Amino acid sequence: MSAITKSAEPSELFFQPVRSRSRLALREAQPIQRTSMHEPERRLWKLTTQAVSPSVARLESFLLLLQLVIALVVMSSCFIQSSRLLHSDAILHFVTSISCQK
Repeated sequence: MSAITKSAEPSELFFQPVRSRSRLALREAQPIQRTSMHEPERRLWKLTTQAVSPSVARLESFLLLLQLVIALVVMSSCFIQSSRLLHSDAILHFVTSISCQK
């Protein structure tokens, strides 16, 4: 049996030169929105401050402070533990035991 194949696009379409147009010609005309002089503009910072309630801001501040305190406690605990290991020569004993096994 012979298979009949038919290409979807002729190859001549792929090798045609591209028509270049300037960017100004490609840009579409956008209408200018005119606002009245009596109507003030709404600024982004005013919109975002209205969306957040004060109780949510207090809760977020408390949680951030709690995370900072926990991070400081953990870092100080790690520093104290590493200083204890250095003073007791536990690290030196560990390294010498590993090097003797080879």
